[in-house]
Amino acid sequence: MLHRLPKWELSSYEHQTTLDKIRERLSSTDNLQEELRRLYTVKNYSEFAMSLMWMAERVERNAEKYDSTPEEDELVFSFYRKAVGESIAPTLPPSFEFTPPSQEQTTIPPVAEPPATDSIWGDFTSFSNTAQELPAPPPAGSTEFSQVKKFSESLDQVLQAIQSGAESRLKSVDALIAECNAMLADANTPEDCRSFCQPLQEFLDFVVSGDLIDDIRVMNIVSNIQGPFAQWEQAEPENRSGILDGAIEILHDFKTMFE
Repeated sequence: MLHRLPKWELSSYEHQTTLDKIRERLSSTDNLQEELRRLYTVKNYSEFAMSLMWMAERVERNAEKYDSTPEEDELVFSFYRKAVGESIAPTLPPSFEFTPPSQEQTTIPPVAEPPATDSIWGDFTSFSNTAQELPAPPPAGSTEFSQVKKFSESLDQVLQAIQSGAESRLKSVDALIAECNAMLADANTPEDCRSFCQPLQEFLDFVVSGDLIDDIRVMNIVSNIQGPFAQWEQAEPENRSGILDGAIEILHDFKTMFE
């Protein structure tokens, strides 16, 4: 769900990268509830953490509720924007029933009031637990870590560069094309990733050759494929099936958007 949040709507790059760091921390932990309790103690983040606690508990009670709704995604994103100071408290839609877990509903113990601090990120560093080691990353030489992860980061950088109109956006696209070639040339690249990279390379070549980097349709396509790939990259290999199907279909049909 965190990968689907429209972080490009955030006005600050720092707020975007903070969300990325929270997302990485939560997706790599072996004890989600413990990490969410730490996040709760960070100044201004309590409501955001509570909304995630509520969703995590709901999934634990009913596995069929694994996928969040657009309304729930919007609400969680509103709490994050409030946490970083980009909005006021969100207004709940009439059809949406959101009740943070009470002590009777959840096993989460009460936590102390967040300590006052002038630095949100400085306080957020306490979110990590020095006594708890995160799982070791795959070996640096493996495709899973060194290429797939780097590729996912490059795709995210292209999206941000295009959305912000950065002068380096063409350079970022060229770098991503080179990484597409590297992924396709590597025999260890997973097949669904290969099926994604091939039409992506064709799409990017089309954008560059047609001088379309500032076309709104290009931004729409990139924004619609970046999230699924980030979700695929973060998922365990056995859980990746089908995640990229929609993005691959978009890339195969990209020319129809320019006709």
